[in-house]
Amino acid sequence: MKALVINCTLKGSPEPSHTDSPASVVADRLVEQGVEVSFPERGDVMLSERSPQAAG
Repeated sequence: MKALVINCTLKGSPEPSHTDSPASVVADRLVEQGVEVSFPERGDVMLSERSPQAAG
């Protein structure tokens, strides 16, 4: 079995996010159960009201 852990945050890199710790706990527990876990590095994406991406 495989799992992808996606952590979304409003904090920009390299500032630590409060959601990093719980996401790591989830990933660790899955690994203990034999699950192959992917935990991609966080990338910064800025969205604003003027951004075409925000219009969605």
